[in-house]
Amino acid sequence: MTEAVLKFLTHFRVEGGEFRTPIPRETPYEQMVREYEAGVPGVVETLKYFVSEESTEAQELWQWKKRAKEERAALRGKVVVRHALVPIRRSKQPSGRIPAAQISEDFAAFYTCVESAQIFTPRSNPDGGLIFYSVAEMPSELEYVNEWFEDDEEEFERSESDGELEFAGAPPWLDGCVVFAGVGQAADRFLLATTGEFAGSVFVFDHDGLTLRRVASTFGMFLERLIFEPLMVASWIGIHGADAYDGAV
Repeated sequence: MTEAVLKFLTHFRVEGGEFRTPIPRETPYEQMVREYEAGVPGVVETLKYFVSEESTEAQELWQWKKRAKEERAALRGKVVVRHALVPIRRSKQPSGRIPAAQISEDFAAFYTCVESAQIFTPRSNPDGGLIFYSVAEMPSELEYVNEWFEDDEEEFERSESDGELEFAGAPPWLDGCVVFAGVGQAADRFLLATTGEFAGSVFVFDHDGLTLRRVASTFGMFLERLIFEPLMVASWIGIHGADAYDGAV
């Protein structure tokens, strides 16, 4: 077992924790409703954009107000989360069959100890959080990511966003990646590159923009970010606005 994996297993043996999420004075939809009713041109045009043959401007505004009420009702001030690790049955998955074992010692060590895991799972959403897939699930998860790029005609581009490398479009090394984790029922996935210039790095796939953003240069560093940067993890898994985390709950 490597040091990074030992730290991870020790840290997430704690049952759970909670994020503090300050309640805002105004939610995004509350702001849009207010600005629409105040006649702000850009917001008025935005609402008109959604009007179709089957809806009116008043009906679309009603939808905005409904979503504003739902946003307000969902505010809790805190989000309690749980962690669950499923230990490996050693007779089931010999380490020699673990993908990327030659690329990342930490990855091999992790899947020698753990079959799957689900961490930072909101108590109100048992299907949420960050989910580590089993080895058996990884090939189909890579197929799933590849399907998103099938109709993408944009040229592959490399850029930098907030100090992190970001790639738009499918990189040439995508087929060699191992898709080892996902975000609840969302389409975002975490990948370990095994070939090319960034072999060993961990990327998050964002299905909205069809981008890959590097979140760690090694799998071990990725595990450390999960431990020491919970607010960053909150942004990855859709817990927005969190400004503190107590891991001793």
